[in-house]
Amino acid sequence: MSARKAYLKAFQGEVDIRKLSKQELRKIREKVIKERKKESLRLWIISFLITIPILFLSYNLYNSFVQYQNKKLNENFVSDKELEKILIERENQKKIEKYEFYINNGDNWIEKQNWKNAIFQYKNAVKEFPEKYEANYRLALGYSYNCKFLNKDCDKGLKLVERLLKVNPNDSELLILKEIMNK
Repeated sequence: MSARKAYLKAFQGEVDIRKLSKQELRKIREKVIKERKKESLRLWIISFLITIPILFLSYNLYNSFVQYQNKKLNENFVSDKELEKILIERENQKKIEKYEFYINNGDNWIEKQNWKNAIFQYKNAVKEFPEKYEANYRLALGYSYNCKFLNKDCDKGLKLVERLLKVNPNDSELLILKEIMNK
């Protein structure tokens, strides 16, 4: 605000052109300074009142953005878990297919009386699923044929049959295989 406007404001628009004493000038000056301080304080308050909502709004917008990003990341994470589950299922399916191939191929070699190849395929099936009774039994069967007809692998077959008998002690087929390999 200019000095002239401040002067006019201080004296309610009336201009007194007479010469003023030092005290009167000092009073006018103090009044102008006081008015400037009030004006300055009012500007600070207005600025503060405007800044607070802007900061609050900015903070909320930022939080909303962060939450949106986190939601997207979580959706991707869930998608990654689902993808991992699908990949594991595919891997298990491939494992099952290999296992079935080895069992069927071993059975074919048994029919052709090629015990060595049958044992090889049954071993591969056991590698895919070591806990499967079927594959272990067929491997023991292959060892028993190899033992009976070629007099080979009797000790390996006997160890496997004894291990299987611990799980199924009353299995008559295992007992027959044990007798074959003990001869």
